[in-house]
Amino acid sequence: MKKLYVLFMVMAVVLSACSIGRIENSSSIVEGNSEEIHLLSSKETLETVLTALKEADSTTFNRYVIYPEERKGIVLYKDNILFGDNLDGESKEYVQAVIEYMTFEIDSILEDGNNAIIECNISNRDLSNVDLIKYSDADNPLIEAIKNTKNNQISFNVSISLQKNEEIWKVVVDDSLRLAISGGHW
Repeated sequence: MKKLYVLFMVMAVVLSACSIGRIENSSSIVEGNSEEIHLLSSKETLETVLTALKEADSTTFNRYVIYPEERKGIVLYKDNILFGDNLDGESKEYVQAVIEYMTFEIDSILEDGNNAIIECNISNRDLSNVDLIKYSDADNPLIEAIKNTKNNQISFNVSISLQKNEEIWKVVVDDSLRLAISGGHW
């Protein structure tokens, strides 16, 4: 019943967009009254997610990602997000410090129906050994330690999974992707 309701709502938005907004074919944009739904390819979705992350745009980032359920010991992590939709202040400064030197290059794309695997090389400053003790007197020791870490680059070749749900591709944020985008920090 819930799926039927969601399908009905999606159809209502699409039909509203046909009469109120516009539909473009390149990377189809469906505009309704105040909500936009971008129908992107798997490659465009991954580029959108990584670019939004670089810009600390958590709303766009979260719109195009999903998190797998993970069990660590007796704890089950469900919908475990990297950050919420309203990054501001120290949270935004932290994400910007971690992602500042991140770059990415898409190597290959394999789509199979509603699933895709994108091979991607993600580079960032090596943040695997951030020295908090050295900056313990700073207002925010973690951010200061990250900002002052040597600019040694580290690269990760990552197989990034995407799933298509209701015509929208979503990037699966797993441990290997978290590790790559954070330069080994998360």
